Amino acid sequence: HRCNLAPAEASARARVAFAVTESQPATGTAMRRGEVSWRHAQVIEQALRQVPAERRDEAESALVAEATSLDPGQLRRVADRLVHCFDRERAEEAALRRLERRGLSVAETIDGMVSVNGLLDPVNGALLLTALNTRVRPPRASGHGDGHGEGSGEGVPGAAAGATDVRIWAQRRADALGDICQQWLETSNDAVVGGVRPHLSVIVDQATLTASGPVDASLGDGTPVDRAPVEPAQLAWVGPITADEARLIGW
Repeated sequence: HRCNLAPAEASARARVAFAVTESQPATGTAMRRGEVSWRHAQVIEQALRQVPAERRDEAESALVAEATSLDPGQLRRVADRLVHCFDRERAEEAALRRLERRGLSVAETIDGMVSVNGLLDPVNGALLLTALNTRVRPPRASGHGDGHGEGSGEGVPGAAAGATDVRIWAQRRADALGDICQQWLETSNDAVVGGVRPHLSVIVDQATLTASGPVDASLGDGTPVDRAPVEPAQLAWVGPITADEARLIGW
C-alpha cells in the first residue's frame, strides 16, 4: 500500500524478498553485491519452486552464475531448461498449467478502435512472433536500413518503395497483423459463413466514396464551397468509418 503497488506485484516482490533472505542465500548475496537485479532473483525464485528440494542449492548456484551475464528474459529460458532437466514430470505439469492460462479478448472500444488483449501459449506465441517479424522487417537484400526495419521503407507493409517508414514498432506490428489476416482471408480461407466466404464487408454510399476535402472547404478567393454532408461508411464488426478509411480498404 505504501509503495502503491498492485497486489500481484507486491506479492511477487514479497516472495522474492523472503526467498533471498531465508532459502536462497546465494541469490541474496549476489543481489547485495549488485551482480543481479530483483527481476533476475524473481526468475530464480520461480524456477527453484519447481526443482526438487535436494537439488535446489545446485540449481541456485548454476542460475546465479548465469544471471551475471544474461538479462532476465534470457535467464528464464535457461531456468526453464534447467527445471526440465531436473524434473521432467514437474516441468510438464507446469507447461499444462501455463497452457490453461491462454486466452484472447478482442472487443470494440468506446472510441471505435478494437482492443486486443490476451496470453498465447508458447507455440502459438512463437507462430505469431515469427509471422509479425517476417512482415515488419524489410528484406536484407535491399541494401537499405539497419536490418531491424529502420531506414528505407522498402519491404515494409504500408510504406512506399524508397520512402522512410515513420511508424513506430507497435504501429508496424499492428499493420502487419492486419496484412496477415487479409492475406489469409484472400488466399487460404476455405470456410463458408452464411453461404459466402468470410471477407471484410463495407457498406458505403457512392457520395461518401467520392467525397474529398473538408465540408467547409473554400475556393482560392475565400468563397466557400457548398458541400453537403455525407454519411459515413459502415464497417462490419466495428461500425462507422470515414470515407478516407473506406478508400484504404482497397478501392
